[in-house]
Amino acid sequence: MRRPVVAVVLSIAVGIVTTWPWAQDPTQVLGARDLEAGDHLWALWLGSVDGPLIARTTMVGAPEGYTWVIGDPAHVPLFAVGHAVAGSGFGLGLVHALALALAALAAWGWARHLWPDSPETAVLAAPIAAAAPGLGMGLVTGMTEAQPLGLTALALLALHALARDGGWQRAAACSLAFGLLPWFGAY
Repeated sequence: MRRPVVAVVLSIAVGIVTTWPWAQDPTQVLGARDLEAGDHLWALWLGSVDGPLIARTTMVGAPEGYTWVIGDPAHVPLFAVGHAVAGSGFGLGLVHALALALAALAAWGWARHLWPDSPETAVLAAPIAAAAPGLGMGLVTGMTEAQPLGLTALALLALHALARDGGWQRAAACSLAFGLLPWFGAY
């Protein structure tokens, strides 16, 4: 039981390092404001106030307004909770933290699946995945819809387990994971 705790602690430490400004002040916007962080923060906010799938506003393109299709509607509820608790920066940071956590969980699962006799591998795999450069790019740019790396790896793990062992539970897990992917991002 100690190894999962070590993996979680190491993954949290990596998350703190890779999101350092946010870890120090979780109300600030994580990501470069001159890239896409502001756009995605605004889209998640708009989705939280006007609907998580399609949002209409007259704040852009007045007087006719503009209709948005939210690219990652599964992130809207988490963003909305964070926004209600401590503001938009916190909500956006929670979405990024979820991406890191799913990547660490997926790496843990793959390591346990592929090397069941080597639990130490999983302890190392989880924090290494949380530090993946692709996730770091998403953190810097603020592109929340481009961060389903962890969920993709979990879906592939479910598919591998289904192919290897079969069973309706694995089929359901595989279907759920692949079905959720487009809700977390289009990339």
